[in-house]
Amino acid sequence: MPNDPTMWQDWQVMVHGDATPSNFLFGRDHEVMVIDLERMHRDDRVYDVGRLCGELKHCFLRATGDPARSEPFIGHFLWEYAGYFPDRQRAFDAVTGRLPFHLGLTLLRIARNSWIDDGYRARLVREATIILEGAL
Repeated sequence: MPNDPTMWQDWQVMVHGDATPSNFLFGRDHEVMVIDLERMHRDDRVYDVGRLCGELKHCFLRATGDPARSEPFIGHFLWEYAGYFPDRQRAFDAVTGRLPFHLGLTLLRIARNSWIDDGYRARLVREATIILEGAL
């Protein structure tokens, strides 16, 4: 997938680099504050979005055993994110086209944590493999 032209159809932006729910603080209206910025760098704009979607998939897999239960929430999150662009549908299509790569990598990143037990680690790796193979 990294050689797929879809991955490079957009320009790089500043990304957080460690987009996990605990690093975002939400205020009133659309106010968002971020903390833990030492991994900030320039990358694909889907980098952080993919990380957050991977975190959502991980939460649902861990809580329910069914990664598919996360799909409506991920879809809603992406649709709302795309709403901040001039052409919502075009932005949504662009994001969802590149999302599997970042989502799969996030599940692999989570799987390497020492607090993850071997059984759950294997489930994360299987889910990441399915996502990444489907993206090819």
